[in-house]
Amino acid sequence: RGPFPLHLRRRVATPEAAPTELLDTNAAPALLDSPYAGGARYLGAVRGVSSLVHSPGGGAVAYSVDFSGDEQYQLVVLRTPDEGEGSAAASARASAQETAAAIDAPLAWGRDDGELFYATLDATGRPHRLHRHAVGRPAAEQPPPIFEERDARFRLSFRRAADGSRLLLSLESRDASEVWALPFDAE
Repeated sequence: RGPFPLHLRRRVATPEAAPTELLDTNAAPALLDSPYAGGARYLGAVRGVSSLVHSPGGGAVAYSVDFSGDEQYQLVVLRTPDEGEGSAAASARASAQETAAAIDAPLAWGRDDGELFYATLDATGRPHRLHRHAVGRPAAEQPPPIFEERDARFRLSFRRAADGSRLLLSLESRDASEVWALPFDAE
């Protein structure tokens, strides 16, 4: 198929069942800019993704992809196939994608399939704003950033806690670091 991973899923209770294809990263769906129609976008495919995370409830998969090599990523959220849907459902899932542009590569799901966290970059490429993406809401209705690191010496990173109860926000510089534990219901 290609050099990039193929992400599959199979229920634990049915190990004899054929796995369902979640995402072929050799041809991952993404919104691309058209070189012909000024500012128009189209659904294309890219090779390789930077970060891929499965939602807690298994209903979606999110990934980030860098089209230009400048380490500014696009967020893509796809509904995962239902039991019995094969890879032929990939085109139908692709139409339900959501995107955010100019983000950092790492992603983390919140308490459920309805919220996803990502960071945006400042002019120097430093991750400095943490966003909560409400899955299913249009871009114009997305909430504002929930945290901003204004000190340019610090870089922001985050991850979901192992028990799934909170987001761990790390701020690191050359000489200091701190970690904040943010409950998912915090505004």
